[in-house]
Amino acid sequence: PAQKALQRLLERNATELSIPADYLVARISDWLDPDNDLQQSGGAEENDYAALPHPYYSANSLMVNKSELRTILDLTPSDYQLVAPLVCVIPQDGVLKINVNTLKEEQAPLLSGLIPGIDDEAAKKAISARPSDGYDSVEAFFGELGSNAGSDASVKALFDVKSSYFQAEYTLETDDSSFVLTTIYKLDQNANPIVVSRRFGGPG
Repeated sequence: PAQKALQRLLERNATELSIPADYLVARISDWLDPDNDLQQSGGAEENDYAALPHPYYSANSLMVNKSELRTILDLTPSDYQLVAPLVCVIPQDGVLKINVNTLKEEQAPLLSGLIPGIDDEAAKKAISARPSDGYDSVEAFFGELGSNAGSDASVKALFDVKSSYFQAEYTLETDDSSFVLTTIYKLDQNANPIVVSRRFGGPG
């Protein structure tokens, strides 16, 4: 379901990609999975990267930062600029979960890409209609989306009404320089924040 959702998201919101959306999804999947077998047509595995003029190997593990997308076979800098705003990477966690209570209206394309039958306007309406204290369940959120959202359990499983991970960006500016620190936190069982990763510098 996550692969299908990513493909829909790219087909709707990254229409100027230099490679087909299904090829990019296949190559990302092959980059992440632990084996060296192609999942489907258009994918790329260790041998494809090893044959490059400047060879390297596929990670065969989860990404640690979305800038790692730049290493995907045939992904151009322009492609990366299209894809990067649509995705995030949480180190050590491969589960796709979108908190419907933290989405902003400008992120409506994310919803319309993940949920078949929903367009940007319907997504914006559901976000703007969110109660002040948030939706109390994913079912309530889908009810606001209407019947076009369907009842596919595999799609609903991509959403939640709470978050365990948070990203904070700190910027220090002086007269002649700027310093940026991006930190990802995970809440433990007692809601205490634990640092998962830190990155120095600007956007990936």
